[in-house]
Amino acid sequence: MQISQIYDPKQTSNVQPTQNSNHVPYRRDSNHLSDNIPLWAPCSAFTRAMLDTIEDGILICRQGGHIEWCNHMISELLGYDRLNLMNKNVSTLVTTSKLNMQNITQSLVHCNHSVEQVLELNVKHQTGTYIPVKFTMRKIVENDNFVLILKDLRQQKKAEEALRTEHEKLKITIEHAPMGIVTYPPNQCILSANKAFSQITGYQTNELFELTIDQIIHPDDIKERTNLIENALQQELPRATHRYRYIHKNGDILYVQVVFGFTHDANGQVDLIIAEVQDLTPQLKAEAQANLNLMQLAHASRLSTLGEMVAGIAHELNQPLTAISLFSQAGKRLFDNNDLEKIADIFDKLTLHSQRAGGIIQRMQSMATLEQNDRKATCPNALLTDIANLAEIEARLRNITIKVAIDNNLPTLSVDIVQIQQVALNLLRNGMEAMHAIGCKHGNIITLSSYLTEEGLIEIAVYDLGCGVSTMAASNLFTPFVTTKKSGMGLGLSICKSIINAHGGHISYRNNPSHGATFYFTLPTN
Repeated sequence: MQISQIYDPKQTSNVQPTQNSNHVPYRRDSNHLSDNIPLWAPCSAFTRAMLDTIEDGILICRQGGHIEWCNHMISELLGYDRLNLMNKNVSTLVTTSKLNMQNITQSLVHCNHSVEQVLELNVKHQTGTYIPVKFTMRKIVENDNFVLILKDLRQQKKAEEALRTEHEKLKITIEHAPMGIVTYPPNQCILSANKAFSQITGYQTNELFELTIDQIIHPDDIKERTNLIENALQQELPRATHRYRYIHKNGDILYVQVVFGFTHDANGQVDLIIAEVQDLTPQLKAEAQANLNLMQLAHASRLSTLGEMVAGIAHELNQPLTAISLFSQAGKRLFDNNDLEKIADIFDKLTLHSQRAGGIIQRMQSMATLEQNDRKATCPNALLTDIANLAEIEARLRNITIKVAIDNNLPTLSVDIVQIQQVALNLLRNGMEAMHAIGCKHGNIITLSSYLTEEGLIEIAVYDLGCGVSTMAASNLFTPFVTTKKSGMGLGLSICKSIINAHGGHISYRNNPSHGATFYFTLPTN
């Protein structure tokens, strides 16, 4: 039907439908108005009632802009009484902006029935405030009048502004995030990158847009990264994390940790990869320097320990050397007397004492060596047996017996053997000193034990019968340069804690129910 059938002042308003009229279904939507007005209802009460139910404001005006009729919604939208509104010119409802006035005037002059004129402008409410609307007009063919539809855009504008604000906040947040953020479609150039990512890689933002991510990743790591993403997609994981290397613009190698996220198109295919990039290079350099410092400090501590043990070691070494000398002399006499039957026994004893002396020297060399932070899989019981043998030298001088209680079914450890032995030796010597300080009045047995905890960790403990740990000493027990010894520097337990922490373990103590204390440390299994 023609829009002219909605309203024509020349037609009467009391035309009623006939019994033969065909009813046409209608929708309460001004976008479909021209398709749903019954042909038999020009300006009828039915038509007007229907127009009053439409959610958009509707005006019918002459070519000069004088309003002939309006629906109920236009009254609500603008705050005017309908009778007062129909005496106004439509131009008085529009903002006084010169541009808006020109737009509405030109549209009223040039509008024709075949083309809709659509504008977005502000109309004036009775209170003087302005309301954003979508202003649609179309010419009525028969009488040169116009149909004007005003769609309230306040909610839409509010939603758009909220969306714009949130987008701006998100953009600022991403741009100034401390972590690098980069997006790119699969196998295509980088789509966006924030300031942190630019700083990490050394490229300007416009340079990054001309690169693919594979041109930044170290060539040896590209395949591994590709496999990781493919596996994550096959398992439908929302995120995936990996560590690999970037190549800085200046050629330096960077170590980064990347968390991937994915977006998908309508077909479920990945259309965008979002990556959060953390530069681990400074952290890894700092950790390497800290490990080097700890290694050197631990080495100095071991040399100091060996220096304190030198009298006992000399005494211990003197015994097999003396035995070797005596057996050598006895062997010579047997040989001179042609008593060759006992010569073989002499050689066996020489071998035994040589190995004993060699073992002492080997353990001293091991403790004195500046290790290269080399972790190896080792049996914890073999490690403890070796250190007990070295501590036995000092134990005999103090008239103390070392009891070794080990679990024979322990899994292996991946540790720096020398450093862990250093911790165990330090705890043994501290325990023996505590027992010796009180004259071993509670007993002269110190126990070195190992077992597997319920959490799957290996616990190594030294159980002494000394005086225990006082409340005052406990608060600074592992603090550097704090000691209760007259000649100590207060670095032993501090170094022990650093070593165990570096191995992913934990060191602590507990006072025994009866006498003494138990110092223990835990280590993760291999």
